[in-house]
Amino acid sequence: MDISISLPPKLIRLIKAKVASGRYSSPSVAVRDALLFVEKIEQRRAESLRLTRFLTRLSQEQQDLARRQALKEQLTQDLIRKYGKYEPPNTKPKARKKNPRTPISGSFQIATW
Repeated sequence: MDISISLPPKLIRLIKAKVASGRYSSPSVAVRDALLFVEKIEQRRAESLRLTRFLTRLSQEQQDLARRQALKEQLTQDLIRKYGKYEPPNTKPKARKKNPRTPISGSFQIATW
């Protein structure tokens, strides 16, 4: 596929210099390499933008979390000042119920009629 493009004299001189230096075999290869380079730059910019947006959201979420924690601590302190420190009631462990199938120990007599 042949494509004809117009370039400013400065770019034409740059392409000719790159070909003359031996880095590229033809002007087409030099232009192709330049376009691939531009494509990489655009991809990196897009990745950078996505990363920046992600970090911004993460930072906002961390700030929101810090605000919520500070609010929780403030509310806790307010409740302690108002009602005193919460102490759970001293509860005794519940007594275990005897299993009705547990054999009875000790001495006993069986009444006969």
